Amino acid sequence: MDFYSKKNNLDRGSVGRVFYKSMDAFEDGKGWNGEGLLELGDTMAEVMQWKYISKEKESSFYNEDKIDFRKMYIYMQDLDLMRMLSYSASLNESHLKDLTKDFVINLRDKSLGNEDLKEISIVDYGCGLAYWTISICKQLTEMGIPNKLTLVDINRESFVEFLDYLCKKRNINYEFIEVKHSKLVPELPKFDYAHIMAVLEHTSEPEEIVEELVEKARHGAVIFGTFYDDPFDDFEHISYDLSGCREILENNEKWDITNVGPYWNEETTVYQILKPNESWN
Repeated sequence: MDFYSKKNNLDRGSVGRVFYKSMDAFEDGKGWNGEGLLELGDTMAEVMQWKYISKEKESSFYNEDKIDFRKMYIYMQDLDLMRMLSYSASLNESHLKDLTKDFVINLRDKSLGNEDLKEISIVDYGCGLAYWTISICKQLTEMGIPNKLTLVDINRESFVEFLDYLCKKRNINYEFIEVKHSKLVPELPKFDYAHIMAVLEHTSEPEEIVEELVEKARHGAVIFGTFYDDPFDDFEHISYDLSGCREILENNEKWDITNVGPYWNEETTVYQILKPNESWN
């Protein structure tokens, strides 16, 4: 509500009344935080996607008829923002702090134990609303540990504006890297922690993304995300088989990569990469 009131120069109370009134539209009684909005979003998506799903997608942006999916992303960006906010409602600041504490401790210790490491670098690939990584950076900042957050995603104006609002409100040093059709796998900075949650199945080049992450990982870096084969035959899911990604991470001939196991839930995996002879820069 703060974001929308400031963005549109509206009184917060007025925005709040509209939000609360809109909750009455959903029969489950949970309003924007319940299943009603998800059902509305799914229905709207089906209506708008009919012309896109008749052909195979060549990439995250086009199908074989050269239909531009970016137009759909733009049309649906505000609805998508609301939808993602609805199922992220349980991720409040206190809960996120509990979920991320092990990663924060690891990054804190890494920073304090290495004089040559001037700044902790965090990458969120396919960031969405970036709650997880924003929470990590906020905690590190409060500890006085220099850090930078790199957010990577397609450019949806509402999302980019909301991310800017969230980061500035928390004094987080960040940059946004746009994924474009002309550059499906953007060049990433070296990092100490990478987050890639429920993203690879939405891309046409998952193995290239994982290779770029592995190459840009600093010594001791952690990659946390989902790498399971996607069982959903869905418009937005392009790559169903992620075995090539797991092969890169599990049997890498260049770097020592350890599967640390799941974290948060059984669908996630933590990998740690060791590069003892690599410089920090």
